[in-house]
This record gives sequence, C-alpha cells and structure tokens, in this order.
Amino acid sequence: MKNAPDHGRPGRFCRFEIRKNLDIFPRFQYNKPILWKEKPPFGGRIERKKPLHTTGGIRSAGGDCRSCGEEEKRVKKKKWPRRILAAFAALIILGAVFVFGADLYVKSSTSDQILSEEDLKTAADYDCILVLGCGVRDDGTPSPMLRDRLDCALALYRADVSKKLLLTGDHGTKGYNEVGAMKRYMLEAGVPSEDLFMDHAGFSTYESIYRAKAVFRVEKPLIVTQRYHLYRALYLANALGLDARGAASEGENYAGQTMRDLREILARDKDFLQAIFKPEPTYLGEEIPVWGDGNATNDEEFS
Repeated sequence: MKNAPDHGRPGRFCRFEIRKNLDIFPRFQYNKPILWKEKPPFGGRIERKKPLHTTGGIRSAGGDCRSCGEEEKRVKKKKWPRRILAAFAALIILGAVFVFGADLYVKSSTSDQILSEEDLKTAADYDCILVLGCGVRDDGTPSPMLRDRLDCALALYRADVSKKLLLTGDHGTKGYNEVGAMKRYMLEAGVPSEDLFMDHAGFSTYESIYRAKAVFRVEKPLIVTQRYHLYRALYLANALGLDARGAASEGENYAGQTMRDLREILARDKDFLQAIFKPEPTYLGEEIPVWGDGNATNDEEFS
C-alpha cells in the first residue's frame, strides 16, 4: 500500500490513529483505503478512527494530527442560547396575546351596557347613581375629569333616574379626600345630604364596585365615569353579580389622555384577573344600605 496522501492536499485525509484491544479491524470505509502509520503489535486489534483533520472543508475530530502534529478540537454548536431565545420569544407572544386579548374581551363584553342619551332619558329604578372618584386639586376642588362625572351624575339625579348618589373614592389620608370634594360639590349644587352616600375606602375601581355590593347593599347601580373607564367598571360589576349599566360623562379633551388610554389597557388586564379570583378589598366594615340616610357615612367635616 502506498504512503498516505500529503496532508496539505485538499479533500484528502491524514493518517489515522491506532487503538489497541478493540473488536474490529476495518479495511475500507466510504470506498477509500485505510492508511495506517504502523502495524499493530502481535495479538493486538485495531480500529479505524474518524479522520482527525481534513483540509477539504470537512469538520475535524479531536486529537493530534499524525502528519502535522496540530492539535484539533471538535467544534460543537451550543444549542442552549437558541432554546432560551425561543422560550423568551414564546413568552413575549403569549404575553401580548393575553394583554390585548383580555383588553378586547373586556370592551366587547360590556359595550352594550353603556346607555345612550336616548336610553338615559327613560332610565329609572336604579338603586343608586354610583360615581367613581378620581383626582382632586391641591385646593380640594374636583379635577376637570371628576367635575364632568359629578355634572353627569347630577343631571341624572335631577331626572329622577335614582334618588340616591353613592360617591366612592380615595380617602386614605387626611390630606387627600376625593369623596369629601365630591360631596361638597353636590351640596353646593343643592343635593340634600341624606341622599349622598360617601365610600371613603374606594381605593380602586375594583374595591369601589366590591364595596358597593358588600357594604352598601347595591344590586342595580348606574355607574358614572368616562367611557374609556366604563368598560372596566361594568366588567367588574358583572363579575361581582350586579345588574349594572353605565352612563358616559363626555367632557373636554383631558391632558394626558393618550397615556391614560394606554395605562387603561393594563388596568383592564389586572381587573380581568381580579374578576376571576375576587379578592376582598382593603376594608369592608358594617353594612350601610344605600336606601337609608346618607349622613351615616359623614366624616368629621360634614358631621
């Protein structure tokens, strides 16, 4: 047998390594002769190993090249970065499907519960007009958004849609009192104090709706807030077993409304989950039926 081809010629293999005490002695593979550098010792058995080194574009195996003495290492592709990226991409896709899917479901499932102006003219027999609170100014007066809600509720009250108003908002500290600002506004408009119920622990839309049923015994409310907010409020009311309808308080173009609309998408997702698990609100307390005297909910300012 002739000597092995030169290592540097393209497409040719180097000599193969000899190993002892193996079971077979292959002579041909891939229709090419096996080239051995030395004969096996007496009684030894040898096996051909895959080519250690090639120059024709074939990936080399680990070991020393017998012709040139160069150390070669097998190049292994690491698959775990790709798997991590694939898992991360799948999580992003699933998250996006949930975020926008839940938002769309909340809106589509409650859009027909928002009453039109014509429907509001004939609306009646509601347990109360539930006004959801929002920001107040530093001087304690309602913000433009809250003022529009109060004006809408006031018009409905005067149209005899309901004889009671439930004002719910955040009064978690002495320095911040949404429901106090709301009641002062209604009193100045001529609404009797006994028709105004104050929910001082309505720290969120979910807690306001939950407490309306659990504390004030409301079963059929007419919820007043801006349209973008009504979808979520009505969805929570449905989940908590209320027979609710909504009246949209359409007012001026509020500053920062674009960012508010974007945040509302995540707020709908959050309340979508809360509607499933139904956690208790921060505070409950004793029942105060909404058909009673609203003065029972007064704080020190109105006592």
